[in-house]
Amino acid sequence: MPAPQGRLGSPDRAKARREDARKRGLLGEVKWSERAFRRAELGQIADSLRRKGVPPMLTKVSEIVYCVFVPKAEDGVREIDGMLVVDAAAVAAAGT
Repeated sequence: MPAPQGRLGSPDRAKARREDARKRGLLGEVKWSERAFRRAELGQIADSLRRKGVPPMLTKVSEIVYCVFVPKAEDGVREIDGMLVVDAAAVAAAGT
């Protein structure tokens, strides 16, 4: 008799997904501005986010991926001080 199918598929797949989720966690912040964020500002955001520390729900993951989501980053910056920069304008343009 086959294993029951759950919301995540087979029990083995569900277990693998839970294990993957424990390996990497996303810790980010959203910032708003009418103008593009400059590199220096993104660096300050990165420093501030790291100083806040890791929330309890992410203390058991082996890798933390830091990210800041902004409406627009100057010069198309995609990374600053090891932190991903997600530029909403670039994401929106990629979808068209």
